[in-house]
Amino acid sequence: MKLYKYEAIDASGRVVRGVMNASSEQEVANRLAGMGYRLRAAAPSAPSGQPDAPHVRQSQISPSQPVSLRPVVPLADLARFFRQLAVLVRSGMSVGDALDGLVDSIVNRKLRRICAEIRDKVRSGRRLSESMAVYPLVFPAYVVGLIWGGEQGGYLDAALDETAAEFEREAADARRASVGWLISNLNLVGLILILPLLRSGGVIKHILLNPPQQTLSPDTLQPMPTGGQSVIAELVKYYMDGFWKVCVPCFVLWIVGAYAWRWIKRLPAVRRTLDAALILMPIWGKMHKARAMERFLKSLYRQYRAGVAPSAAWAAASMSVRNSEIAARLRAAESALRSSGSSLAQAMAQTGVFSPEDVGMVGSGEKAGAVPEMLERLSGYHGSSFSAYESKAKMHSWEALILWIIISGGVVAYILVKQMADIYNMFINFQGL
Repeated sequence: MKLYKYEAIDASGRVVRGVMNASSEQEVANRLAGMGYRLRAAAPSAPSGQPDAPHVRQSQISPSQPVSLRPVVPLADLARFFRQLAVLVRSGMSVGDALDGLVDSIVNRKLRRICAEIRDKVRSGRRLSESMAVYPLVFPAYVVGLIWGGEQGGYLDAALDETAAEFEREAADARRASVGWLISNLNLVGLILILPLLRSGGVIKHILLNPPQQTLSPDTLQPMPTGGQSVIAELVKYYMDGFWKVCVPCFVLWIVGAYAWRWIKRLPAVRRTLDAALILMPIWGKMHKARAMERFLKSLYRQYRAGVAPSAAWAAASMSVRNSEIAARLRAAESALRSSGSSLAQAMAQTGVFSPEDVGMVGSGEKAGAVPEMLERLSGYHGSSFSAYESKAKMHSWEALILWIIISGGVVAYILVKQMADIYNMFINFQGL
């Protein structure tokens, strides 16, 4: 038997919270139904003073586990999944029943199979965040952190909605970015296709060193003038030889490198190095840091308002950020907060992530007994900063794309114009014009 914390709704729609000894979440739902209540959320209660962490293998909750990986399931499918799950949980269904109602409506086969497995785990007594943590390639660590915080703070439906909104936002950003990637890739393809024309000093030098063979006239047995068709044939032969020797190896290297990088960047050490470098960038780094701080403080505020223990609230909130370097710093401070009894302001200062102004505001909140209010205000500040930096980052991204188009397009145009001008002059000379 476990001690479960639950949140339920009575016949009048009033929300009630409490604890109950039961063997599983389903038993909690059944017993509450017998008393006239509908279960909204339930989670095993952790021993006093210990954070209610997901019980998964150490490799899945290691501090080195990257939190910024993109799921292997399409973002739009995950957004729909979490949005529907939030609606069902908010209506009063238990998490297990909500998942059961979703299984048959999921189109993506991988997500449908995993949803069924999570449903079985939840009905056997495991929490939703704990069950999702088993599938890090589908539910990244930051998703587990958001759901975990919602379970601890009693706002699971809001956490599910926030997760859905995050995936919707990421899917929209990916669609916009795909336009830029397509344009830049097309320009790169053009540069690669132009490379054969630069071999051996260019087309004209090749033609001069390897002139088309002249044929003899059947009547006079004298060499006939070289025609344009033979020159064109020689040009095509010259380019195709360069295409197989230069373009094909470049394309193969490009494709193999892209697939290799796709998996290399998922390695914890590589991911953390990339995330550490990202936050050092002038505009994009500030944008990602502001987003991470806004999400961490928002999760912390909600859990503090719900009365969750500081160390447990910090542990869940530190998993909700999407930068592995920042998440690692936050996790390191959580152990000090739990073991040494440091104040929240001291823990924030220890991370090296928050500014002195942020630490001072939280310290003032602790002295005045208004920590949740200060956390909410700080979250709003960082949210506004994120929006401002995001606008600047998008503008600079388009500027960089336009600059790349101008430079690469100019190079291609210059090479083509020069080669075509040389070919035109050569044809004039051949035809005696």
